[in-house]
Amino acid sequence: MSQLPDPPALIPAPRPWGEVLRVALPACLAAWLCVLAGFLIPTELDRGGALAELAYWVSFSGKELLAGVGFLGALLLLAREGGRRRTPQVELFGVLFGFALFIGGGALFNEYAIKRIAQVPRPYVLELERTGLLGMSPSEFYALGGKEERRVHLRKVLTAEARPDLRPRVREHWVIETGFSFPSGHSFAAFCCAAFFLALGLSLPLRLKPLLFVLPPWALGVCLSRIVLGVHSAKDVTLGSALGIGVGLFGAYLTRKVLYEPTPVDEER
Repeated sequence: MSQLPDPPALIPAPRPWGEVLRVALPACLAAWLCVLAGFLIPTELDRGGALAELAYWVSFSGKELLAGVGFLGALLLLAREGGRRRTPQVELFGVLFGFALFIGGGALFNEYAIKRIAQVPRPYVLELERTGLLGMSPSEFYALGGKEERRVHLRKVLTAEARPDLRPRVREHWVIETGFSFPSGHSFAAFCCAAFFLALGLSLPLRLKPLLFVLPPWALGVCLSRIVLGVHSAKDVTLGSALGIGVGLFGAYLTRKVLYEPTPVDEER
């Protein structure tokens, strides 16, 4: 007696977008409201201690490790129940492409459009100008030329005898971060990542779905770390994180439509 082939695995429809938003949006907004606590952080902090070191590494995760966070998030989306409309390889590529498109595109627009229009100096630049260590006004500092010219000048300032007390990594971070301040690119990227993967994950029957709710608090930590490091103000991170939530949810919506919602071909089967 011949064995009947196994029936095809059911392909669960993604959770309705309205239901996804009713969970993802409040989770992101709750973390965003906590970002407002940044207005209570004093502008002049001791950046030579352990708090500054911790803030550096939290901030590091919001940019240098962001690709790794995105890859882990994409792998998590593959660990779901039910059948698939596309192969795991196509889904992995599609999620990573959407992640890179919206976070990368938004970050570039922020860096080369919004920041250049606003032209807000970084808080540490204002602090160095107030103490007389910068040796020029903020407008003169930003008129030096490109970022490399500013870095040369800043490296001299921060290695002089009268330099401020900074952790070595924080000092080097100031030297690297010589662009304009408003809005915060780290805050945008972290909250965009959190909103993107939270919304996509809530759309799917994931076994490890609770892990996604770690992302908004992590994004909050990235925002507050930027203030502690002196490279952004509370206003910078508040707007950056709000933009990140909007772009992240929009990116998740479009990625979900392409990868997970049924096509006319699927409906005919």
